[in-house]
Amino acid sequence: MKRSRVKRSSARKTTRRTASRHSMHSTFLLPFSFRRIILVTTCIALFIVGYVLISGEGRQSVAGIAITKGLFAEATIDMPKAEGTVSYNIYYKEANDGAYKNTVREIPTTVKQYTISYLTKNAKYVYKVAAVNTSGAEFWFSDEKPLDNLRPM
Repeated sequence: MKRSRVKRSSARKTTRRTASRHSMHSTFLLPFSFRRIILVTTCIALFIVGYVLISGEGRQSVAGIAITKGLFAEATIDMPKAEGTVSYNIYYKEANDGAYKNTVREIPTTVKQYTISYLTKNAKYVYKVAAVNTSGAEFWFSDEKPLDNLRPM
């Protein structure tokens, strides 16, 4: 019997301790806990950063493109008409290059003129247009023509 009394008394002590711990924690809970403060300030900071990016204040790197535009030229070409065409591809290169290095793909047939931008100033370019059919194959090519209407961007 002595053993059972010891167990009872130790069990009573542990329940009293846990009960007192729970009551202590419940008295110290505040409506604005540290976690809530961190959560609210993080949300406010993310909102401010998002607003700055959307409003355009944070687009500093894009502003540099306007500076470099003066270094390049552009040219506009008239798009041909080919029967059975779904889209066009334009191939262009500097006149002294061997192979076509630049391509503009999937230009819709509704486009009457296309402007090729970021061409090197004072360079001579040639181009050709390819017609693409419904299966995605290029079935017609125009003759190679010079891009002679280069103008500054």
